[in-house]
Amino acid sequence: MAEKLPAGAHPVNDSQYVELLAGKTVSGTAYKDNGSRLGTYKTRYKADGRKLLTWKPYGGGPTQNFAVRWEIRDGLFCEQGVPSGTMRCGARGLVYRKGGTCFHTFSDKKTVRFKYGC
Repeated sequence: MAEKLPAGAHPVNDSQYVELLAGKTVSGTAYKDNGSRLGTYKTRYKADGRKLLTWKPYGGGPTQNFAVRWEIRDGLFCEQGVPSGTMRCGARGLVYRKGGTCFHTFSDKKTVRFKYGC
C-alpha cells in the first residue's frame, strides 16, 4: 500500500526542485491513487532536454521505455508526463524531502505518489 508522507518531511521549493532533477537520474516506486503499487521507474533527465523513462509495472507485463522532454522555464523545472505528454512545471506544493528521500504526493499532500532517493 502507498505510504503516508512521513513526519518531518519538508516541502521542496521550486529552486530546490530544479536542483534535485535537472540533469540527474532518479529511480523509485510509483503508487496508484487507491494505494497499491503501480510499478518502478528510472528516469534520466539528460542535459540535452531529453527525459528517458524506463517503466516496469508490478504484477508482470513488459518493461516500457519512453522518451519525452524536460526544460527549465522561468526558473521552474518543467517535464512532460507519461503517457499524457502534458508539460507540468514546478513543485506545485506536492514535493517533499526527508533526509535522502524525496516524495511526490497526491493532491491531498499526505499520500505518497512517487518516492525516490535524492
